[in-house]
Amino acid sequence: MADKPTDHHRGVVLRTERLSPHMIRIVVGGDGLRDFACRGLTDHYVKLVFPHEGVDYPEPFSVKNVRETMPRELWPRLRTYTVRAWDPDALELTLDFVHHGDKGLAGPWAAAAEPGDVVLMLGPGG
Repeated sequence: MADKPTDHHRGVVLRTERLSPHMIRIVVGGDGLRDFACRGLTDHYVKLVFPHEGVDYPEPFSVKNVRETMPRELWPRLRTYTVRAWDPDALELTLDFVHHGDKGLAGPWAAAAEPGDVVLMLGPGG
């Protein structure tokens, strides 16, 4: 069995909701959020990790390990999002995305997200 990564959380899309033509809410959950903790700050953010398609990353996946062993152009891209809500009992994290069409990284991902999709994230910070 692979070692547990220590530098990120692995969530699963539970549900999505189109709040407006350009705003999408994603609720992420799963056992990979059991160590996620928002406390003591007025607001929190996460950095979503978007690995490049077709790149084989070392296992177990670790952003730190990738940065130490791979060329910068292969590092996953990070996008920062404010935590809209965190329910520690249900292990549910809510994030809102602005969708401007097919351009960008996170907006198009959010528009195409479906229950069961995996989400990697760093944080939370605040």
